[in-house]
Amino acid sequence: MNVKVKNNGDVAFNPGDENYSLSIMRKNTGSAADTEVYTQPIAVALQPGETSDFIELNAVIPVTESARSRFDVRENITGSSSYGGWVDIYAYKPDFSVTTTSFDVISNGTLQDFGISQSSVDKEYNIRNTKGAAPLTINSITVPEGFTYSIKDEDVAETLTTPFVVRAHEKLLLTVTMDASVLGSRSGDIVVTPADGQGTAITLPVSGTIVDPSKLYVTFADGKFPAGTYVEGNSWTVDKYTNGDGNYSAVNSSVTPMTKFVLPKIRLGEGESLTFTAAKRGSSSKLNVYYSADRVNWTLAQSISEDASDEANKFSADKYGSSYSYIDVFKYKSFTPAIPAGDWYVAFEAGYSRIGSIVGGTVLAIPEHELLVSSVVMPEEGVVNHAYTASATIANVGTADIAEGELTAKLYFGETAMQTQALPALASGASTSVSFNVPLREAGTFATKIAVEGTATAEVPASLVVAQETPSGSKQVGTVTTTGTNVPARLNYRNSDSEIIYTQDVIGLADGTAIKGLTFKGYKSAKELPLSLEVWMENTTDAAPDASAPHSTEGMTKVYSNPNIVLGSIGDSKNHMPIFDLDFSSTPFVYTGGNLRIIVQSRSTTYISTNFEMDGNRKNMAIYRSSDSPLDEEDEYRTADMPVVYLHIDKEATTLSGTVTANNAPVADAEVKIASGIVEYSGTTDAEGKYTFPVYQDNLEYTMTVTKDGYFEKTETVAFNGASIVKDVALESAEGFKISSFNIPETGEVNTAYTATVKLLNGIAKEAGSYTARLFVNDGILAGAEAVAIDKNAEQEFTFTYMPREAGTVSVYAKFTYASGYVQTEAVNVTIAEEKADAEVIVGEANSTDRAGAITPFNKNSRTEIIYPKSLINLPAGTKLDAIRFYGSHYAKDFKITLNAWVGNVAEGTALQGFGVDGLTQVATDQIIDMNKTIEDTAMEPIVELTFPDGFVYDGGDVRLYLDASATDWVSTLFEVDKNVSGQAQQAASDSELTDSSRKSGISLPVAHFIVSPYKTLSGAVKNEKGEAVASAYITLASADGVEYYSETDAEGAFSMDVIKYGKEYTLTVSHPSYDAYTHPETISLADGNISGLAVTLTKTYTYSGVVTDAETHAPIAGVEIYVSNPESGADVMTGTTDENGAFDLKFKQLGTYDILFKAAGYDMVSYEGTPFEGDMVGKAVEMQKTVYTFSGVVTDAETKAPIKGVEVYVSDPESGADVMTGTTDENGAFALKFKQLGTYNVLFKAAGYDMVSSEEVPFEGNFDITVEMQKTERTFSGTVTDAESHAAIAGASVALYKGENKVAEATTGADGSFEIKVKDLAVFSLVVKAEGYEDFTFDTIDLTEGDMTDTPIEMTPNSGVGMLTADGLRVYGTVGAVVVESASEATVRVYNAAGSLVRRADVAGKTRIEGLQRGVYIVNGVKVIVK
Repeated sequence: MNVKVKNNGDVAFNPGDENYSLSIMRKNTGSAADTEVYTQPIAVALQPGETSDFIELNAVIPVTESARSRFDVRENITGSSSYGGWVDIYAYKPDFSVTTTSFDVISNGTLQDFGISQSSVDKEYNIRNTKGAAPLTINSITVPEGFTYSIKDEDVAETLTTPFVVRAHEKLLLTVTMDASVLGSRSGDIVVTPADGQGTAITLPVSGTIVDPSKLYVTFADGKFPAGTYVEGNSWTVDKYTNGDGNYSAVNSSVTPMTKFVLPKIRLGEGESLTFTAAKRGSSSKLNVYYSADRVNWTLAQSISEDASDEANKFSADKYGSSYSYIDVFKYKSFTPAIPAGDWYVAFEAGYSRIGSIVGGTVLAIPEHELLVSSVVMPEEGVVNHAYTASATIANVGTADIAEGELTAKLYFGETAMQTQALPALASGASTSVSFNVPLREAGTFATKIAVEGTATAEVPASLVVAQETPSGSKQVGTVTTTGTNVPARLNYRNSDSEIIYTQDVIGLADGTAIKGLTFKGYKSAKELPLSLEVWMENTTDAAPDASAPHSTEGMTKVYSNPNIVLGSIGDSKNHMPIFDLDFSSTPFVYTGGNLRIIVQSRSTTYISTNFEMDGNRKNMAIYRSSDSPLDEEDEYRTADMPVVYLHIDKEATTLSGTVTANNAPVADAEVKIASGIVEYSGTTDAEGKYTFPVYQDNLEYTMTVTKDGYFEKTETVAFNGASIVKDVALESAEGFKISSFNIPETGEVNTAYTATVKLLNGIAKEAGSYTARLFVNDGILAGAEAVAIDKNAEQEFTFTYMPREAGTVSVYAKFTYASGYVQTEAVNVTIAEEKADAEVIVGEANSTDRAGAITPFNKNSRTEIIYPKSLINLPAGTKLDAIRFYGSHYAKDFKITLNAWVGNVAEGTALQGFGVDGLTQVATDQIIDMNKTIEDTAMEPIVELTFPDGFVYDGGDVRLYLDASATDWVSTLFEVDKNVSGQAQQAASDSELTDSSRKSGISLPVAHFIVSPYKTLSGAVKNEKGEAVASAYITLASADGVEYYSETDAEGAFSMDVIKYGKEYTLTVSHPSYDAYTHPETISLADGNISGLAVTLTKTYTYSGVVTDAETHAPIAGVEIYVSNPESGADVMTGTTDENGAFDLKFKQLGTYDILFKAAGYDMVSYEGTPFEGDMVGKAVEMQKTVYTFSGVVTDAETKAPIKGVEVYVSDPESGADVMTGTTDENGAFALKFKQLGTYNVLFKAAGYDMVSSEEVPFEGNFDITVEMQKTERTFSGTVTDAESHAAIAGASVALYKGENKVAEATTGADGSFEIKVKDLAVFSLVVKAEGYEDFTFDTIDLTEGDMTDTPIEMTPNSGVGMLTADGLRVYGTVGAVVVESASEATVRVYNAAGSLVRRADVAGKTRIEGLQRGVYIVNGVKVIVK
């Protein structure tokens, strides 16, 4: 032991002094004196107050037995002692024991259970000599067959073999292994034998089993269901048996319904069995074991319960430990169900039980992907307009996990997928439930199925017979006086049972009435509640239920069962809606005229309070019980009032009928539909617009919809209340829009954006940009919205925004214009207020008072953090605050508070940050608040006022304040607070000094009075370059977001404007008609105060203007280029162009002398040199002479090259065709035309005997000369020469044209009597035709000057006579200008021209001359003649 000694006396000590020594003392128990073990003199001198160095004490103590003693140190001068310590003293001999690795001693004969395993199992022990002072020798260790062992010393690398030594105070690790290479059960003893005289050998019995790896062995050790297994429902889990053996097991947490845990298919050989361990969890635990070849048809192999008469089928009642609990503490027991040899699926159907391990059989191959659909609910019957609910459990019984999205479950009617549900991820062995709910719309028989599609597939087929709906009424049983939560189902508990009796007098129905459904009404919140519901009914003579003897459902009719109900938000306290709407119309319950018993059982995995309608006048007519745990016989029933029920019964069908029209005309083929939830009825109008259809469920409120292409959909609400109704509907054309709703605010404010919204219902689809959307203010368009594309029958919202500039009342409406019309909202009178300039803005509502305000004078010290949210501040960004005040009341007390405060802008939504001031500006430094004044609560005054001499500019977000107050006294003070705003302020307050770590508490928002400067003033003066005042200049101050202020200079050029939103950045512009527009080079902000003396200099702009006209026509000339240039440098100082009125307006600043030039195409330039510009030069008149150009040339014969005289030349406008120039060639063929107007023209050359020459759109860009050659015109004379009597063609006849005596051209007729003569001389010729045997045919006038003469008939008279004989005996022939007819008697003559038109009719006798005919061929009574 090491000790120090201090001399506390006044005398020095030296070695050898009496009692100057130290002793080691053994502390004895009880009153026995301590034993002196050893004494040692002190070998160092100590002066008064001196302390020695450490002194070492060593003692040898004889020991015969191990013991634990306390030893102290005593100084022997005064006898005082000091605690030394406890010491373990061991006798010099070994101390042999075997313990667990956690040092628990294992008693001789304690069983070591190695359990059941398919792999080797290790158990570790310590061979201990930790209390032995002498070495321990172990002579031998033996283990039974099937076990091995090893010994390890942590200080030695090698494994030890017997005999071996355990060093004093040490331990060695003994590992015993159940060897997996030896199959089957094994047992025996582990024996550890020490050397003679060192202890008694320790014998530990052992047992264990190694299962063949090919056999089924389930322990749930990994906390999961094994691959290939599956569970039904959601009540099965794998968890650790905390109160039991501490290992994992499969657990079913629900008593009812009992659901299955199913193994993969296993093979049991002859004589082979399956064994499992199970434990009950409570008094209601049950367990059934089934086997099946197909997982559909199950055979019961064993039924286990706590009260079974056969011990083999009874749970163990033994508990783990000494627990007094009766829940989940019971020991496992082994069971062997009677399953025959074969290939089977084995299912454990449990209720509130545990399964620990399962052994036996060989697991057959498990597919990677395999699904099982079980717990299928697919009704075989249904009714139109009622819900069809199908459900199933889908289990992944393959070895592979299935990810979310890989599977979908579908409900099919025939080949149509009625509903699709995406399945969640399914790990191997996991399962999920699917539920489908579809309305039935059509009667008939349907093949149905639930199919799973995707990575794996499965399906369950069924069939469904849907009956046509029949009229159903509703009979209310009971009077609604209140609501309650206990019956028919207590849904604020997971499980509930209820029994209700309705007596004959309140039912009021006849014997034999078919009840087709039940409805219980009420209301519940929006929390989703999954629910399993079962309902039984029976006729009874019982007058009321008995809570002490509740009625069993055995023998009752189960009218309803649905395990997959999901309830959402239903009704409210003032609007009761169906909570349970139960339909069993396909199998009605027949009422026999007496009392009626209804039992309702609900089961859920959660709970939510639900209120049902109750008849408080009918006491004790219901009983109920409920629990969040599974219900059992020990749960007691309680009484309740009668819940009101609505019985569904038959009645005559109700009808809906009416007429659909548009513009008072019937609309055929319109669809009329009513819908309420899943219930729908519909019809179609006939040619007269009429419709009618039955409505079987007439107790509902329906939405009626009428649709027809080309018309707006019409929707309204209809309610029948049990009676038929007539509903006529007028439709509107859907070409345009309908206004659904609009919000045009009735108030606005200058310089604050005004926003209106309109919702439109569109008719036919509209393309983007095919309409306009505009906001009108006083009939002027001030805002528009984008004309987006809108689908047919879609609703679209439009937003319009404009910035009011002037206070007053305006009329505002929105107008939407489309191709054939428009719609507009009603006009709203909007009051535009002057821009707000409030000096005080109260942030928060002063709806309460509190001691905790901006500071807390009730405590001597307080620290407060406040964040005022943007939504409460309601000020525009840029607003300047002069102060913030906090109002309150207190009685007078003579002391002062010292305040330090900080303020700053923070982002909107900033949370409380604590007591830091980063980013804040200190606005109060040791500010003194004098409390020596009484402030009444009826007239509160500012207690805290933070002032900002330089102004605090609000940036549009939140504002954070931090206030630190301290005082030497306190006074109760009440501040204005907004108790409705929390989470925006926190405070620490104490009479003690505060630190940053002081506890903070949330407080109500202290109401702040923001003192806002109402406006700032901008003033200045506008002058010109000469320093002269500019009056009537218009000044605009505009921000980027549309805020504007205006002013106008007075006669002295001065201006001034009040700016309310003075914290913004503005652009200043100045305009005046006589000066250049001015923009201030820098943005302007008045956030820091008024601005005065702003000087603006405008540059004077001079005007040079006038009109340029045509000197001859005096018409204005557009497009004249004007150049004003420096006479010396020639550089242009101004340029411009005249407009369509010939006007020009040029601006200049520099006075002086300039040259002016006017230049225009087609005009001679006009110039003025040395023109003095001494000021404005307006109204100048300039005339320009058109330039004269020459179009000249020569026209010649194309063949002879000789000039052609008299050729007419025409130049015309291409558009109008009007001639702009004409002329004629002289004897030399020459022409020369003058023109002034340049442009593009058409040119034509025309001469007798020549083909015309023309050119279109010839550019006339100045003087130009051309040579034109003309081709002589060729004419054709053709025809046929025939016999005048026989009309036969005359071949070889000579046809000649003469000009005077000269033969010009000649031709000979061909075999068909035809001829053709070409001539280039455009003249009038004479004709001579000669043929042998015929008289010569002559004709004096063949006029080819105007064109060709073709198809000319020439009839020649044989030499024997003259003229042609008609069929009726008339002789006719042609002569100059007439036809001559010779007739022996009276006759009628008809003369037709070559085109077949009748030109003459005459009655003739003798020789008659029909005059006045033009040259040509005529038909006279069927005979052709030629008139010359």
